[in-house]
Amino acid sequence: MRRVKSAAVVVAALAVCISDKSFGAVIQYDLFKTADYTQTSNAQPTTPFNYRMDARIDTNVDHDVTAASLTLPDGVTVYPFTSSTPRFLFYRENGLASAGDLDAAYPAGTYTFTATAGTLAPSSGSIDFPESAQLGYSATVPYLTGNSFSSLQGMDSTANLTLTFDGFIGGTFANQVVTFFTVFDNTSGDVVFTENGSPSVFTASTIPGGVLLPDHAYAYSVTFSDRIVGTGLFGNDSAVTLAAFDLATSGFFQTAAVPEPGIGGLLPLVIGFVTSRRRR
Repeated sequence: MRRVKSAAVVVAALAVCISDKSFGAVIQYDLFKTADYTQTSNAQPTTPFNYRMDARIDTNVDHDVTAASLTLPDGVTVYPFTSSTPRFLFYRENGLASAGDLDAAYPAGTYTFTATAGTLAPSSGSIDFPESAQLGYSATVPYLTGNSFSSLQGMDSTANLTLTFDGFIGGTFANQVVTFFTVFDNTSGDVVFTENGSPSVFTASTIPGGVLLPDHAYAYSVTFSDRIVGTGLFGNDSAVTLAAFDLATSGFFQTAAVPEPGIGGLLPLVIGFVTSRRRR
């Protein structure tokens, strides 16, 4: 994978500083409200097909947190996290119909993350989430601009391909804005290429030749992320906190197959053979 330096490096730097400990700790915990779009042509999509809420916990030692819960501002509603890797847990609700429905299900207030099992349990941290997703989002819907979408379809995976997208201005609450461009293997879901940067300068990304496989299916996403980055305590230890409003547009493409050698490729060999015979 490939990355470019950006405002997102601030979060990474904070996490590195916090994780530079001889003992286990939560290094970051966060909340994301996201509106999802799909791009199916060179045109900009207009209507989200999905709204979702994500919460995540990252630790610096395996099995520090093996189970956790998210308590909403009402102090009563509690949702369990799922363990994805020995150092990462997440919670997600998909399928909300609008930003209003997302705000109703996940209102403004204090969200509490609680480690309920693992070496750090019991311990907790909290994030204050702003009032409205509708105010938090960028006004610009992300997408691949120009002919970038059509250029991806049947692309030659051995050649560099540059894709373009717009910049954007952050929403009401953000103290950091970041654009992400990511390519996923559509079979495994693995990230195979990613770059990010400040939306004021990061408006194009080049997929290097040889990174993608020929005749293979991929998905991409362009994400405009409005972020409130801070620090908080999880138990007795300092951690990075992140509350974000993301607009994410995804699309799909298939790379071209490697062409089989045809008569065009054999012709120079035939001519060479005939010429050598004539010279005898």
